[in-house]
Amino acid sequence: MPHGPLPGGMGFAFPAAILAVGAAAAIAFRERSLRQGGYIGAVLLLALACYLDVRTAAKQSTDRWLMDTRRLLQEAATRLPAPRARVSVSDLAALVRDGTVVPGEPGESAARRVRIDGERTAVAAVLIGAGRWVELRSTPAEIEAPRWLILLLPCALIGPLAILILRWAERTPVRRRRDTAIAWGFLAPAALPLAVFTIGPTLYAMYLASIANFAALLRDPMTWIAFRNTALYATYVPVSVVLALAAALAVHRYRRRWGGRLLSAALLLPYVSSVVSVALLWQVMFRAGSLGLGRPDWLSNPTTALPALMMISIWAHAGGQMLVFLAALQRIPQAYLDAAQVDGAGAWRRFRRITLPLLRPVTGFVVVTGLLSAFQLFTFVAVLTQGGPRQSTDVLVHHVYQAAFGRQALGAASALALLMFVLLLVFKWPQLRLLRRQVNDAQA
Repeated sequence: MPHGPLPGGMGFAFPAAILAVGAAAAIAFRERSLRQGGYIGAVLLLALACYLDVRTAAKQSTDRWLMDTRRLLQEAATRLPAPRARVSVSDLAALVRDGTVVPGEPGESAARRVRIDGERTAVAAVLIGAGRWVELRSTPAEIEAPRWLILLLPCALIGPLAILILRWAERTPVRRRRDTAIAWGFLAPAALPLAVFTIGPTLYAMYLASIANFAALLRDPMTWIAFRNTALYATYVPVSVVLALAAALAVHRYRRRWGGRLLSAALLLPYVSSVVSVALLWQVMFRAGSLGLGRPDWLSNPTTALPALMMISIWAHAGGQMLVFLAALQRIPQAYLDAAQVDGAGAWRRFRRITLPLLRPVTGFVVVTGLLSAFQLFTFVAVLTQGGPRQSTDVLVHHVYQAAFGRQALGAASALALLMFVLLLVFKWPQLRLLRRQVNDAQA
């Protein structure tokens, strides 16, 4: 017999709602500040209870499906027409759409959860004849329950957010409220597309991703190949930064001559050009004979395809990095360099002792920005190699694109996109700290 039914639908949510409303009423009665988190805690308790209710209902639905399907299989096994006296497992498997039927051993009649090949599976033993058992398997519906928590939490916080806005309006003068409303009116044309096309898809991606998808990604060797290729590709950033710094020093030194201006324009031209046009230009050059270094096309060789993309990226991004270094060099007081020259310091010593230390914050910013750009590589791969040859250039963003629009595995693509978001957030944090430090230094 199946397990006794637990309260579904409002089993956990109803008593939690009573507790949450009671806690909110007590907070309102005592006039406690929302900053103490009382009402927000009560709302989060309600959201958690709703999540537990959804998870329990999902588990019950899987158990009911297993029990109902088990009875149908047993009935089908007894009603096969003569002369066949024994039903085959393949015949029974053909009757089941949302699960699988495999030969099994005697077991409990109730549904249970086991791990098969590392994945959590709901199973039930089915007796189809004298001493003949099969096992009915299905994916537990409660695996998808964490997705609902992502939707329940924002919905539960709508109440506290509305109360915070009302309290702010109550304490704020009318003139300031009017100015704020006008400001949001001007921001609405930009904020609405941001919410619809950025925040909305992000929340939907979090909903599609699940623990099962994360586990499958970590077991997939192609995911680790994409991580490896992305990490190897990002090693072009230090080379690009060094070349950009050297170019900035040359342009800064000869900025009053036509040679310095010509060098600056030549380096900036690839940076301001279309990425697709840059990729197509290099594709023509590689197919014409790999820049005169040998007839084989570097983009068709698994060994040289990724270094070829790194070479293109250096050529395309060095100009923008040079521009940042050039702006920083112009902020260094000339008096520092003149004083060092009077003291007998040569050009290399002045660079090592004065210029390079003063450029350290800018250098860190350029490196972090370059790494963020490297981890978001897509256009060069999509235009030139499509992840090949033999997955040698299959980087993370291209892997997400292929999973979502190639294999239609939206759950796996969403999980990988969230992993990339966390990874980029790790690099974004030092970039924000560097920007904040530069702003503080400028204000000082």
